[in-house]
Amino acid sequence: MLEAAQRKGIRITDTSPPARRTRVVNGLALHYLDWGGAHLPPLLLLHGALLQAHLWDFFSLEMRQQFHVHALDLPGHGDSQWTADGNYSRPRVADAVGQLIEALDLKSLVVIGHSFGGSLGALVAARLTDRVRSLVMVDSTLLPTGRPGLRGRAAGSPAAFDTFADFAQHAAGLGSRQRDPARLSSSLRWNARQLDDGSWTWKYDPALRQTSLGPSDFEDVWSALQAFPHQVLFVRAGDHSHLSEEATDRLRTLPNVRLVVVPDATHNVMSDNPQGFRCEVAGFLASIRKR
Repeated sequence: MLEAAQRKGIRITDTSPPARRTRVVNGLALHYLDWGGAHLPPLLLLHGALLQAHLWDFFSLEMRQQFHVHALDLPGHGDSQWTADGNYSRPRVADAVGQLIEALDLKSLVVIGHSFGGSLGALVAARLTDRVRSLVMVDSTLLPTGRPGLRGRAAGSPAAFDTFADFAQHAAGLGSRQRDPARLSSSLRWNARQLDDGSWTWKYDPALRQTSLGPSDFEDVWSALQAFPHQVLFVRAGDHSHLSEEATDRLRTLPNVRLVVVPDATHNVMSDNPQGFRCEVAGFLASIRKR
């Protein structure tokens, strides 16, 4: 990961790995990466559906100098526990995230969420306005696009693959930008598990491929954005964004939302263009501190 970060031009001053921690909230064990710096202001990172906390590794390597970074595996993802009933709706998962924030007693918190995680971040921020001081949403959908998403493509995928190489070859073609399976394999291992018969599959709960993640009109998220009294940054991907033009126009009507576009990046903005992403987010957070 460090070699990949250096190839991307990431500035690394501390190469120590994050601590792996688990906290049980409401009977559910939630795993998160703690990048250290307990004396620094807290930052909570929420990944998108079917992903996991290591999505934020490039970003965390740089931001750990300024923030106490917590990168969460959402319920049913990564090394967090699966729910018994396969329910991963926005309200249900947002409730778990909110309980974790309170259990860790995070205050004056910055929440950054990607895709599904951005929608969760909005719900959590609106509920915990006394704890969350700013919100960053990264290429969240916000309105139906009519286009098949990653979950739809994943639902039609094989349940398992004979070899890890086959698994990486398949994963490389799932996104909107074709990726090199060889370069993908190192990061993919965080989201893979080997079955008893030696085959490979995804680490997340298979129920996530089919379950509803929330109201399809996203009105719960829009209501949350309107209720949140602090500043919001929305980072849109320059290519193949999941944010429709209609949703973009609606975002621009909200007085506390700043919309920026990161070029040379598809949906996973923080991985495709980590320097461009960090520059926009760091600038936004610096302006919040001045206020």
